[in-house]
Amino acid sequence: MRVKTLKVIFGSQAMAFAFLALTSLASAATCDRACLLEQMKQFNANMLARTTEKVPLGANAQIRENTKAVVLADSKWSTVKHILSEGVYADAIKGNVIEHVAAESASGKTVYIGTRLKLVDSKITEVEINFDDRPNVNAKNLVPYDPFFNTMVPPEERSPRENSSRSSLHTFKG
Repeated sequence: MRVKTLKVIFGSQAMAFAFLALTSLASAATCDRACLLEQMKQFNANMLARTTEKVPLGANAQIRENTKAVVLADSKWSTVKHILSEGVYADAIKGNVIEHVAAESASGKTVYIGTRLKLVDSKITEVEINFDDRPNVNAKNLVPYDPFFNTMVPPEERSPRENSSRSSLHTFKG
């Protein structure tokens, strides 16, 4: 009797865990590529317009700029006058959209901004910004952003994700 009760309890817990895992995967995938690209477009528009309160952040969203926790309104994005060039990449499986931007600051200086947004249920749960305004940011390497990098590779020509992961991990192992 006791063994049977334990099997029911552990079986129920396993089913609950599987349900939660599948639910979190499904919620990450609710935003397809077009949705992710639109979210980044709106993020940029709000940052440029200084209307950070309109950015659809989820509860407890993590926001970092150059590895430090920040409030979006205090981001160095506030120094940007306009975007000169950009490349945007979306991963609907993981719910991430990443962009590389060359921009001009209010002082006329070229800056580099790398941004990653993580979306879950159409809300941004993570913002990661790499902002480089050092004197050695070279506009000729960033403007115009080569459209080749935005080329969509047909699914049948892509390597499996596992191969890419294995290759990148091997690089760091030496």
